[in-house]
Amino acid sequence: MSGAGKVAVVTGASSGIGAHLAARMLADGWSVALVARSVDKMHAVVAKAAPGAAAKRAFVIGADLSDMDQTRRAAREVTQWVQERHNGRLDVLVNNAGAGKPGSMEAANAAGNGDCGEANLLWHLQLNTVSVFVLTTALKDVLIESQKTHGNLPSVVNVGSIAGLAYIKDMATYCMAKAALHSFTKSSSLELAPHKVRMNAIAPATVVTNFPKNFGMTDEQQKAFVARSVSAHPIGRVGTPHDTTEAILFLADSARSGWITGDVLRMDGGRCLPLPTAYTTPKL
Repeated sequence: MSGAGKVAVVTGASSGIGAHLAARMLADGWSVALVARSVDKMHAVVAKAAPGAAAKRAFVIGADLSDMDQTRRAAREVTQWVQERHNGRLDVLVNNAGAGKPGSMEAANAAGNGDCGEANLLWHLQLNTVSVFVLTTALKDVLIESQKTHGNLPSVVNVGSIAGLAYIKDMATYCMAKAALHSFTKSSSLELAPHKVRMNAIAPATVVTNFPKNFGMTDEQQKAFVARSVSAHPIGRVGTPHDTTEAILFLADSARSGWITGDVLRMDGGRCLPLPTAYTTPKL
């Protein structure tokens, strides 16, 4: 869809899902505020997707969203940019920033340092859940006022995970954080709906990004992980950032998804289907 005249905020925009989405939006004519830790990587995304004068439609904000002071600062900078450059218009907030690392009860006990895993849990919650709550709360009135002033139908799209739906062994803290994000999506959609602002989430399974590498895998381990993951998805492949971008753009487009709110869209190539218990219709 054409993004001419539309305004978006994309967090985690320096790599993976967020970088692909921000690049696609810029190429389609959106004005985009990119938020992530690496300013250099975000500038590279902008330079490739929107060369020359088109780069003026991008606004890069360096912030570590696991730090709430930086999250609040990012919200203030977004608000100022929206008000001064776009007359208060904001069409979509995409809360994509997130990460995971091993976090189990056994690992916490094995550390033997008196920390029962709370540091790991708090880090996951801060980045994957609390930052989303803080940023969305800070921009809530901007979204509502945008609808009143411009007559658009703003949307919030959160990037969750099947880890918040199906659960993964030895990743309890990450699963807890993503499950909380899904719950926030559903609860807050009820609060925003009377203001004609929608909130949804996507819950992807394995997507080809640097997530496994950031998780601590070597290049070879990451390749092996992706290869193994193919067989876990009945459709016969893992996901790509293109898949997630298309889903997010669909949920951001009120013309196509305007009656959808409070939903967590599972996109997993059939991975979460209860295949072992499925019945086969006998041939007659």
